Amino acid sequence: MSSRFAAVSAGLLSASLFLFGCGKPDPAKRYVRPEQVMDFGRLFGKNCSGCHGMDGQLGPAPPLNDTLFQAIVTDEQLRDVIQRGRAGTLMPAFGRANGGPLTDEQIHLLVQGIREQWERPDANLPKDLPAYQVSFDDPAGLAGANVAQGKRVFAEACAGCHGDSGSGGTAGAIADRSLGRLLSDQLLRRIVITGRADLDMPNYALCGEQSPLKRPLTDNQIRDVCAYVRSLQSMTADNSKVQASVSTP
Repeated sequence: MSSRFAAVSAGLLSASLFLFGCGKPDPAKRYVRPEQVMDFGRLFGKNCSGCHGMDGQLGPAPPLNDTLFQAIVTDEQLRDVIQRGRAGTLMPAFGRANGGPLTDEQIHLLVQGIREQWERPDANLPKDLPAYQVSFDDPAGLAGANVAQGKRVFAEACAGCHGDSGSGGTAGAIADRSLGRLLSDQLLRRIVITGRADLDMPNYALCGEQSPLKRPLTDNQIRDVCAYVRSLQSMTADNSKVQASVSTP
C-alpha cells in the first residue's frame, strides 16, 4: 500500500510541477496590458514601422528619419497626426479619443522618441524653410495657387523624373486618379518639400537647384506645383473645392 501511495504522490507532484512550474516567475515574461506599454521601440515597432519602416525610412509611407522633415514639423503637428490620423490618406488615427489603441501618454512617448531617434542638426539645409503645414482654404494654400505657373515649374523641376504631364519616367507616374485618392493635400505638400531621400527623390531645394531655375523652389512655387499635380490627377470629389478655386489664367 505504501509503495502505491508513494507512486501516486510522485505522480501528483510531477503533474503539479508541469502545470505550475517551480520557483519565482520571470518578471520579463509577465503580461503587460497594451495601454501599459511605455517602451518606444515596442510602440513604434507595433504601430508605425509597418508603414514608416523599422528605422523610420524605406517604408511605403514617407520617412520620419529625414532631417528636413524633422526641421519643419513641430511636436504639436506630430502629436496631432498620430492622434487623429490624416484624412484622405492611409494614415489612421491612433489616439483613443479618435478610436485608436494608444493613450495620450503613449502618443507623447512616440513624439519624444521620434525626435530623439531622428532629429539632428544639418548644416546643409536651406535657411528659409517652407512651412510644413498650411490651411488650403486661404491664399497661402491651394486656394491661392496658380496652376499654369505650377505647370511651368513642374516642366523645369519635376518632369525630368516624373515625365511630361506626370506620365512617368525614371520615377513613377503621378498623374493618376487612384494615387490622388491616397494623397491628401497636406501629404502632397510634404512630399514636394521633403522629397524622399530614402528613395533618392530630391527635396524642393535640390529639385530647384538641379533644374534650369538654379535655386530652391519658393513657397509659392511649391503651392503651385501641388495644385498642378492635383489637376493632373483630375481632382477627386474630396478636393473639388480646391480645383474650383485655383487660378488658371
